[in-house]
Amino acid sequence: MTKSFVDLMRETFPNISPETGTKLYQLIRKKDRYLNWLFATSALEHLSQGDVLEEVPVLVLKDEGKALKQKLPVMVLNNTCDLQQDNGTPRSKYTSIVPLLPCNQYLEPFKDKPNYELDLKENVITSKFYISAPPGYKRDYVVDLSLICSIDTQYLQKGIQQGILKKIASLSENGYYYFLAKLTLHLMRSESDEAKREDLIINNN
Repeated sequence: MTKSFVDLMRETFPNISPETGTKLYQLIRKKDRYLNWLFATSALEHLSQGDVLEEVPVLVLKDEGKALKQKLPVMVLNNTCDLQQDNGTPRSKYTSIVPLLPCNQYLEPFKDKPNYELDLKENVITSKFYISAPPGYKRDYVVDLSLICSIDTQYLQKGIQQGILKKIASLSENGYYYFLAKLTLHLMRSESDEAKREDLIINNN
């Protein structure tokens, strides 16, 4: 996260005060600090938004509808409230997850594209979330927000409880709000001029 990301946030959400933007930039201006504050020192006990889980089945539909299934580390997108239980039943039956791809492998097809790696690591590519190595891991990852898929919430919760699935990490408070900012930029940024939508018509009758 660099000044470019802060500038992108300011352009997308002009109501961000200059003071908030300055504080944000001061927080992340040094790479070593950025790499250290993204994740909490220990994972939260309960399943939470932004949690990183190890080896979860991910399903992606490829060309001609062919399904590709692979076990990968994933990040949880659902709000923590939706993951809580009422009388033993999750509030949300399904949980949205996105896969984590090793950064060096992800970058391989883009090695001849100028500035792509820099843009990726500055997090100005809206559909990609570059993260530092989670606790216990030695390499950085790319969270591919374009590969959102759903999985049964009870499968995740029971898998963690039974030790079939392992929670790698939870986001720190700063990392959590950074993640929300990135997710908001990906899903709620202004549309291109090519999107022509009809004006809202209010019928007073």
